[in-house]
Amino acid sequence: MCIITIAYKVDEENPLIVVANRDEFENRPAKQAGFWEEDAQVYGGRDLEKGGSWLAIHKNGRFAAVTNYRDFSLKLDGEKSRGHIVNDFILGHDDATTFLEKIKAEGSL
Repeated sequence: MCIITIAYKVDEENPLIVVANRDEFENRPAKQAGFWEEDAQVYGGRDLEKGGSWLAIHKNGRFAAVTNYRDFSLKLDGEKSRGHIVNDFILGHDDATTFLEKIKAEGSL
């Protein structure tokens, strides 16, 4: 199970603390958190199989994360990885509400 814990303003020196794990598919290749090659303003992990991310932050303050929920009875061949939700938000310019409305309309959520 993937878990994200966020502590906000509980420590003066570290006003935002985010702790997360990624364990949905243990054998799926991933790159540990670091600055992204396509945008050095973004820091986060990378899924090396599908190219998405499960957690990332941009120096401009944008933050995105996803956890897992999968119904294995549904066939998802060809579907875009939900990790691209993180990529698209972090690298995009829409506010969170507009972004969510767009992905709902696309059926990506």
